[in-house]
Amino acid sequence: IGGCILDADFWIKDIVVRQVPDFPKEIAQVPTEFFIAATALPTGRPHWFSRADARSLFEIMHAAISLPGISGSGVGIDGHVYADGCLSVSLQDAVAKAFAEGAEKVVLIDNSTSYGRVSLVTRALLRLKTRSEAPSVRALIEKYIEGTTRSQPRTDPNLLVCRRQRLATRHNLDRDAKRIRRTMAQGFADMANLKLT
Repeated sequence: IGGCILDADFWIKDIVVRQVPDFPKEIAQVPTEFFIAATALPTGRPHWFSRADARSLFEIMHAAISLPGISGSGVGIDGHVYADGCLSVSLQDAVAKAFAEGAEKVVLIDNSTSYGRVSLVTRALLRLKTRSEAPSVRALIEKYIEGTTRSQPRTDPNLLVCRRQRLATRHNLDRDAKRIRRTMAQGFADMANLKLT
């Protein structure tokens, strides 16, 4: 089996860049800080990108969805290679980071499908597709498969967790452009209906 299963280039270049080409400039001017978790390869250490890194926002977003074996082997940014933050950062870690950075309230948008389990098919694909990766990357994938980085965040009165009610796609590896656009539209509609108090 060759190539990537999920075409991250399609998501970033054909959807995000075309829809919001000035997004990095716009986000750099927003006064609210944000953080995007990534995993430095091959070390496996967590790395937090922030608004200060907005000039590389499209690359950061690409790295944030690059899971070795599924959607590439990582993305080069400023001489370093990064992959999806899920390999090194749990939801609880992300919530703790937000509070540590001074957030009084945290809104967690959770689009995960399950906690603590990876399907047999996904496990097999990850192991098959990462055979040629460095041993440290394969170890990160095994850690991910075991569920070490996937856990529900602790209950906190200042934490609002938003979980999807339904998803228009059949599975996470969908390539049907119309179905993907419907899913994105549903996400925008869900956010528009979100009431924060």
